[in-house]
Amino acid sequence: MDKDVNKLIAYLKYLGFRFNTSDFDSRFNVQKIAFILKSMGIDVNYRFHLWKHSPYCTLLSDDYYKYNTHFSDSDYIISKNEKRILNRFSKIMDMDQKLLESVSTIILLDLVYSNVGVVIKKIKEIKPHLSDIEIIDGQNRAKELLFKDEFLTEELRNQILEWEQID
Repeated sequence: MDKDVNKLIAYLKYLGFRFNTSDFDSRFNVQKIAFILKSMGIDVNYRFHLWKHSPYCTLLSDDYYKYNTHFSDSDYIISKNEKRILNRFSKIMDMDQKLLESVSTIILLDLVYSNVGVVIKKIKEIKPHLSDIEIIDGQNRAKELLFKDEFLTEELRNQILEWEQID
């Protein structure tokens, strides 16, 4: 089995995701999850491009059809860093398709830190079925997913503590 698909299977199992190649929703979610995890620092060699439903990788699609009968088998051992990324993903995300579509498209188009009005306008042009709220939620979650601890200055830590103490 290819190294990248073996790793991805292990990640999906860790996240508790059950994959079924005959189910469109399942295939849709795998594409988005794989892209988001790669964006967060997971090392897989899948290359994604914008497609109808946001990031898509033909090689990944080929892999999950090729290994369909073995798509729940993996002997890959997940590293501590990978577990940290997977735990962050599972804390911030759920498997809602519109959310996965919104987050992954915003990341792919490099709109994570853009003005919210610009993000809504650009996403609506290619995905008019997403609501403003779904787009805003997607941008906020993309920021959380991609946030690096080294960006957290002492001033930001203090501001976060102040906000957390407000009831």
